[in-house]
Parts: sequence; C-alpha cells; structure tokens
Amino acid sequence: GKDDQGQASQPTATDVAYVETGPNNVCTIDNSGSMQCWGYNDNGQNSIPAGSFTQFGIGEYFICGLESSGSIYCWGWEGYNDWYFVSGAPTGSFSDLGVGHTHACAVDTDGDIQCWGENGYGETDPPLGRFIQVGSGYDHSCALDTEGDIRCWGYDGEGRVSDAPEGSFVTLAVGRKHSCALDAD
Repeated sequence: GKDDQGQASQPTATDVAYVETGPNNVCTIDNSGSMQCWGYNDNGQNSIPAGSFTQFGIGEYFICGLESSGSIYCWGWEGYNDWYFVSGAPTGSFSDLGVGHTHACAVDTDGDIQCWGENGYGETDPPLGRFIQVGSGYDHSCALDTEGDIRCWGYDGEGRVSDAPEGSFVTLAVGRKHSCALDAD
C-alpha cells in the first residue's frame, strides 16, 4: 500500500497484542503495554510518551493513548483555532477511548463521556447517560450504553447518527463515515 511516509514499512515488532492504522500512521501495543508508532512524524506522532498503554486511537495528525492507570495521553499536532487535540485531553481515570479525524472521546470510570477537539458538527457534545464503550469517526461518534443501546452524535451525513440501530448490542466499531455493532444475539 501507500508508503510515502513509511506507514507500510513496519519496524521489527514482537509480541504484538494490538495494532491499529490511521490516515498517516500505524501503531502497536505489545503484551507488556509498550507502544510503537511509525509513519508520518511531522508533528511528533511517533514520539510516544513513557507508559504502559492498554488502548490507543489515531487521528489525522495526532494520537491518543489510554495508559494502564486510566490516564489519557495525546501527542502530535496541537490543533487549530480553539480545538486542541493534545492539551485538550481530559484528566481523570478512563476505561475506553475513541479517536476520530480531529476529535476524540473517552468514557470515564463513572460511565460518563468526555470529548475534545474540533466541534463543527457537535462531535464533542456527547449525550448524557452511562456508557461502557465509545468510538469516533471522521466527524461523528457513537457509544454503547450500559443497557446495550447505541447512541450517536455529530455529523449526520449518510445517516451516521440517525441510522443507529435499535436493539441490544455488546460492542461497536466506528469507522471514518460509518459504524458497525455486534448484537447480543
């Protein structure tokens, strides 16, 4: 595939437990929680802070990781206007993280969602409720609540928000302009 920034030329990695690709980068977490990223690095996206990570997400020019202590760390491009991708990350203890194109959201240990970054379509205005999982796309996000319902917010182009299915679900995945979920059956 495209490798103009080295994103398809992976370094030697062993014991990889999790891998994710983004628009310009690829990152992995090994079984010890050590993270490694490669690809586009004009904004320091490959300069991972020290820590043991359980999850991460890759935005357009920034990356955020969920540290095993529950803290969120973001690095790379700071942002523009009043939208801060790196310094806007919330403090506290979190259990899940979703990173979109220019925004991100996280579920805190109380089940509330906090979002930061670009908010052109309400993508950083999550619904109230108790949630267990969140995912972020290009300019929308969706979350799974404690009852198994899916709630979406942000830009509704192509039904990204209004076409969320009804029913009981156990997990979800949010793509650039679409979302999928696994039902409880």
